[in-house]
Amino acid sequence: MKLNIIVLSFFSLLFLSSIAQKQRCGSDYKIAERIAENPELIELRNQQNKEIAAYPLAKSRTLITIPVVVHILYQNSTQNISNTQIQSQINSLNQDYRRLNADASQTPSTFSGEDTEIEFCLATLDPNGNPTSGITRTFTTVNEIGTTNNYYRTSQGGKDIWNRDEYLNIWVCDLGNTYLGFAYPPGVAPAAYDGLVIDYRNFGTLGTVTSPYDKGRTATHEIGHFFNLEHLWGSGNGGCNSTDFVSDTPTQYEENYGCLNHPSPSCGNSGDMFMNYMDYVDDACMNAFTLGQKNRMISAIQLYRTSLLTSNGCGLVGLTENSLQSDFTIFPTYATKTIQLTSTKINNYQVDIYAIDGKIVSAYTTKGNTNLLLDVSTLESGMYFLRITSNSTSFTEKFLKVAQ
Repeated sequence: MKLNIIVLSFFSLLFLSSIAQKQRCGSDYKIAERIAENPELIELRNQQNKEIAAYPLAKSRTLITIPVVVHILYQNSTQNISNTQIQSQINSLNQDYRRLNADASQTPSTFSGEDTEIEFCLATLDPNGNPTSGITRTFTTVNEIGTTNNYYRTSQGGKDIWNRDEYLNIWVCDLGNTYLGFAYPPGVAPAAYDGLVIDYRNFGTLGTVTSPYDKGRTATHEIGHFFNLEHLWGSGNGGCNSTDFVSDTPTQYEENYGCLNHPSPSCGNSGDMFMNYMDYVDDACMNAFTLGQKNRMISAIQLYRTSLLTSNGCGLVGLTENSLQSDFTIFPTYATKTIQLTSTKINNYQVDIYAIDGKIVSAYTTKGNTNLLLDVSTLESGMYFLRITSNSTSFTEKFLKVAQ
C-alpha cells in the first residue's frame, strides 16, 4: 500500500462506544482517548511510521522470546480462570506467531502466511528475581474492572504493572459488554498501563471461553497492536484510500466479521485478507500474519520495545549456559513426539526437562553413547526447557511441544 500519513479522527472512533454489540477490539478507541488527552501523540505515531518504513532489518535474526505475566482480576470463581486455561493461551500464541497453528493450511494461496520468529513464555522470574509462575491473582470488588482505570492500580482493586521494559503485561478480567480486548502500541500509553486487557471469556482455548472467540486469537490480535500493527483497514474509519503501513496486505475498506469465502474484495483487488489476525473475523477463520507484518512487528520491538529483547523474565533459576552447548545438536525444537540429541564427543551426560514453572517433568541419563532420543509425546503442549549436564557443566535450551 502507498504509505500515507493518517491523522486519527477522534469523534469517528468514539462511535465505537455507542454500539451496543460487544466490539472485537477496543484499541482504536483507547488510542483515540490518549490522543484527545495528548494531541502530540498524532505526530509521534506519524514519526514512528516513517522510522519503521526506513528501518533496515537484519537479514539474519535470532528468535525473540517475550516474557509474559498474566494478571487475573476476579470477583468470583468463574472469573478466576485456571492455570491450564492460561497456558492454553500461551500455547495458542506460540502456534499462531510461529505459523504452527493447525489451520495454517487454510490461508488461500493468493496470500502467504509467515513465521514471525516471535515466541512467548510465562515469566519464571518476577521483578525481584524470585521464582514465579508468571501469574498473579487478585480478588476485586470492582464490577467490570476492565472498563475502568482501576485494573492497573492495586490500590483501587486492580494489579500494578510489572516493569513494562521486562514483561508483556496482560490483565484478564471482566470487560462487560465493551470489547473482547484492547492494547496500546509503543509510546501511546504511560508506563503504568502499557500492556493488554482481555476479557476472561476470550482468553485461551478452554475453560470460560465462548464461541466464536474461543481459540486464543483475541490475544494474538491485541499483541499485534502492542507491536505496532494496525487493523487491515488502517486507523479511523478505513476506506479504500487508507493504509495499515504494510505493503503485502491488500487494501481493505473496513473490518470483516464472521467467516467469509475467498475472494471477498472490498476495494477492487484480489480480495480482502480477512483471514489475517488483524481483521475482526471469528477465531476459527483467522490464521495468518504476512511477511510485511512480521517485519513491522520486529522493527517496532527493536526500535521501541528494545528492553524486552534482553529481559531475564523467562530465565530458569539455577541453569547456566556455557561452551558445552557447542558440542550438541538438538532437533527439532518444535516437537510432537521425539527430540534427537546428538553430541560430537560427549557420551556421558544427564538430560532434565523442565516445565515453565521450573519443575522437572522428565529425566534421562546416557553412558557411552553420544546420541539420545527423548520421548516427549506424553507432555502437554507448551514451552519447556532442556538442561544438559556433563561433568558438573550444564547448559539449557528451550523447545516447544506441539499437539500431534
